[in-house]
Amino acid sequence: MKRQPKYFQKSLFHLYLRLQRQQQVEGGYSLVVTVAMLLILSTLLISAAIISKVDTVSTTASAKSNIGFYAAEAGLNIRAQEIRREFEGYNRPSGTSPTSWQDCVNGTTGAQGTLDFGCDEEPFQGQQVWTYVEEFPNNPRPTIVADGPFAGLSAQEYIYDVVSVATDRDTLTNETSPSTILGMRFKSRLVPLFQFAAFYEQDMDFAVPPSMTVNGRVHSNNDLYLDASSSGTFSINGQVTSVGKLYRGEKIDDDCSGIVRIDDGSGYRTLGCSGSRQEYTQSDVESDWNGNINVGIDKLTVPEPDQFDAQAGKLYWDKADLRVALVLDSGGDPTGIEVQDVDGSSNSTATTDLRSCSADGVTTTLQNENGSDANYEANDTQVKITNGTGSQFSTGDVVVVGDDIDSNVITSVTTAGSPDRLDFKRQLGHSYQSAFPSAGDTVRKAVVSTSDTFYNYREKEGSSGTEQGRYIRMLDINMEALFDCVQSESLMGSTNLDDDTDGGLVWFFTVKGPDSNTDVTASGSPNNYGVRMYNAGTLASTISGAPTIQGLTVVSDQAIYTRGDYNRFNKKPAAILGDTINVLSDAWKMDDSNGRIYNPLTNIPGPEDSTSFDVIVGALRQASSTTINAAFLAGIDISGGVNQGGQDGGWSSSGGGWNNYPRFHETWSGATLTYRGSMVTLGSPRRVNGSFCGSQSINSSCNIYTPPTRNWDYDTDYDNAANLPPLTPQAVYLEQELFQREFDVSFSNSGKQYIATLPTIQPSFTF
Repeated sequence: MKRQPKYFQKSLFHLYLRLQRQQQVEGGYSLVVTVAMLLILSTLLISAAIISKVDTVSTTASAKSNIGFYAAEAGLNIRAQEIRREFEGYNRPSGTSPTSWQDCVNGTTGAQGTLDFGCDEEPFQGQQVWTYVEEFPNNPRPTIVADGPFAGLSAQEYIYDVVSVATDRDTLTNETSPSTILGMRFKSRLVPLFQFAAFYEQDMDFAVPPSMTVNGRVHSNNDLYLDASSSGTFSINGQVTSVGKLYRGEKIDDDCSGIVRIDDGSGYRTLGCSGSRQEYTQSDVESDWNGNINVGIDKLTVPEPDQFDAQAGKLYWDKADLRVALVLDSGGDPTGIEVQDVDGSSNSTATTDLRSCSADGVTTTLQNENGSDANYEANDTQVKITNGTGSQFSTGDVVVVGDDIDSNVITSVTTAGSPDRLDFKRQLGHSYQSAFPSAGDTVRKAVVSTSDTFYNYREKEGSSGTEQGRYIRMLDINMEALFDCVQSESLMGSTNLDDDTDGGLVWFFTVKGPDSNTDVTASGSPNNYGVRMYNAGTLASTISGAPTIQGLTVVSDQAIYTRGDYNRFNKKPAAILGDTINVLSDAWKMDDSNGRIYNPLTNIPGPEDSTSFDVIVGALRQASSTTINAAFLAGIDISGGVNQGGQDGGWSSSGGGWNNYPRFHETWSGATLTYRGSMVTLGSPRRVNGSFCGSQSINSSCNIYTPPTRNWDYDTDYDNAANLPPLTPQAVYLEQELFQREFDVSFSNSGKQYIATLPTIQPSFTF
């Protein structure tokens, strides 16, 4: 039986009173009283010791519980971040989970789980923390973001439970028991970036755009600057979000102009200014725009730019259905065009098939430019067809033979009856590397070829001057002919044109040569490589019975040039991902003879290094109206050079703004660029970073182009995830849904006096 000190003390006290009343008749009173008092004091001391012991145990347990709480919480955060990193690398977590946390703590053989979901142990302030992950059934699931700044976006949602147990070892019994058990449920949402009309990883500036409307979401992962031309109105009909600050006005100068309007859910509301740049905080815009403007939101995690490198282990190279590479030697000269496998080696069968494919080949009697049927010399670059049989050739056509690795490749045609044009490249003294056709040879247009005739005035080289620029070594791709070649040959192995893996086809085009995979920040100068696509108005094969593609994403780690319409007819989900994106109209000549123009004031063609070659925008580089239906992802210049800073640097510091996202090289006056898609940038260009300098007056080194009429808009088809281009880049959006703390009383050591905070809501975790 347990002792009951309270009743024992009361009995002694009553005894003391009786003794006091009988002190006259009983002897030894003093002795009894002394003994009684000693007993009372002893009992009080014992009680105090018991209470002190309980308090000490309780205090120790509370301290251990607090340490355990923070230890377990740290374990949750670490484990959740590990899962997040898997998504950031475009991988999906995998593995098996243990049955319960006891399997982790007890070290149950064969029940520890594996890989991303298995048991993991970390020490924290004297306690051991065990964590593991459980995957929610039916991951992933398509969802629509219900609330917050990205409400309405389609997303792929993954749900995970993370369990973290902090344990402590009893120094006397050497037994381990839990001090805290925590559980957290979080959602990892992958948000397709092409659901934004404009998405910038860096500062975004709309630098004096003309009057136009953006129908779609606008997001900057840094600061956002909104401005318009002095007489223009710039409207955004969609949600506006900024991780950093929101400014009304320019970044490069402390001023603002024009009218900027943003939809408030029921109509446009003007974002005003008074002549100088003005910052708007969230409190300034929250009520007036009904949540359609959000400033200072959490940053979205986007793919690293190296995910687009042309090497094994990088997402787009690994996932590509077709990889075509122009391979150069150490001197930068072509050694071959190859279809490559994931490891970068040449697929000999597919390479042979690609080289055997032709576009518009003819076997005919040829004449040189003197009208003779003689063989050709190195500088006899014009060939006249006297018996044309190709679908794009006629008798009397004069063709120009390109200087690529394929002999007899035609790069341009002067139709019958037109005056012969002097070969522009021969004027500059270039020698041709390929063999030239003899009378009776087959002349064809190659599906994929190379040239170095495009002169890019934006990519300066050498001393300053109006003539400075650089020739670009191009991988030229006839897209329609490539579709035919893929259909007729085995370029993609067993993959068919209508394959719907990742939403459709992914084609990777690249140039592999000196510094081709070196960032400009490391090499100190841009490279001179590019990929040019043409004849792409319809993304389909012309072969009867060929399957229809589900979609096409073209990727390159080099600069991309599109010539003419792209995906205009029989529109499909399409995207172009490159280091930069350069838009050429259909009027641009494939032999680039309208590229480098000599100064008409001197009228002297001159050698290649002649200072008479000036950048002239005029009729010789007149663009024609062009239509592009494709999402863009490319590097662009950051105005001011740095994010969240770099203000007031003046015109020379401008990156051109969103309206100069694609790079132009022609006179677009009177011509319209019709564009439907999404413009995304993940940072500055890594390969060719020539600075923006705009369109200026004649004889100016910046007189590179005149802007088109911009008929641009977001492609609302992308609002439906089923219509997104294949392998659309995604941002990681992590959201914590539920956090719980619980002590498991069923554990064998639960009788020890540890403090536990019980959850205030019904647990959804199995501890």
